Amino acid sequence: MTWTERVVAAAYADVLGLPTDHIGLNDDFFALGGNALSAARVIRLLGEALEADIAVSAMLADPTVAGLAERIAGSTVGAPEPSVAMRTALQVVLPIRARTDEVDLPPLFCLAPASGLAWCYAGLGAHIDPHRPIYGLQSLDLAGEPGDSGPATIRRAAQHYLREIRKIAPRGPYHLLGWSFGGFVAHEIAATLCLAGEPVQLVLLDTDLGVRRREPPGPLTPGQFLHQFGAVFGLHVDSTALSSDAAAAIPRASSAGTLEVTSSDLERLTASYNASVQMVSDYRAPRYDGDLILFCAAQESDGVAKADPRAAARRWRRYVTGTVTTYPLAATHDQMTAPEVLPEIGRVLEEHAGAQRVSP
Repeated sequence: MTWTERVVAAAYADVLGLPTDHIGLNDDFFALGGNALSAARVIRLLGEALEADIAVSAMLADPTVAGLAERIAGSTVGAPEPSVAMRTALQVVLPIRARTDEVDLPPLFCLAPASGLAWCYAGLGAHIDPHRPIYGLQSLDLAGEPGDSGPATIRRAAQHYLREIRKIAPRGPYHLLGWSFGGFVAHEIAATLCLAGEPVQLVLLDTDLGVRRREPPGPLTPGQFLHQFGAVFGLHVDSTALSSDAAAAIPRASSAGTLEVTSSDLERLTASYNASVQMVSDYRAPRYDGDLILFCAAQESDGVAKADPRAAARRWRRYVTGTVTTYPLAATHDQMTAPEVLPEIGRVLEEHAGAQRVSP
């Protein structure tokens, strides 16, 4: 290893609590168990050790030891201020692995779950073709001001996202992936693209039409949102009775100011979640003229095995004219993008993408 690579490996080991000699050049930070908040800690450590300004986006682009070290060595610009970094992290299109001359396969577009954030897909890059770009599509509410109203229906949200997708990829084939709420949006986009004659690969992570029959829960407050979705920031938050300011201070303190989360950020995230819940309860799914790959959580939230993990697949069949291929995973709904689950998802995506490439 070069000196910079050794410094990066040491930072990974420090933040993740692993022995330094267990970290190799090709080890991916997110595959090792890292998340957005711990990535911010790595950036802080590296900035101090190397006396350099490093953007969090550098880790998203290539989170291996060798890749990040190369980006640090070739960097000619400093990182943005924490508030600017947070604005970038909350933009609607999150480039996890941006398209370049070398990264030139049809992109994978990942629709955010109800939390509104696509950071959860950062670890996927280690398990799919390195030549495939990956873009997260995040809540449309995040770019506005608290109180601004975003799309009122999944169909309207899908129309907005499709415009962003076509800016990056004007023509197919299109690869769409959505988890939970994001799966409903991905299905809507896929149906629209198929009507336009575009080839689509649609992948859903534990998206179940059965949730539409359930009474939607009451709206969350920012404190309740952080309690429920703290894992997105790499946090465990016990209290739900927090003001917006108090809740925002927790991820800000945990990242040592690397991510400048404001009360307005949390208020937008919370409003986005509340709107998503209502949109799902009102959703009327269109027919999608293609195949569906459906990953289902095989465990209840308490870890007990589900009695019928393939039930969600049966509910989708009337809305899918092609084949519905189901993959039960030994995980709960909230673990669908956990480091131990992503390798299997990546394997299946590559298997199906390879089959598409060799098809006549």
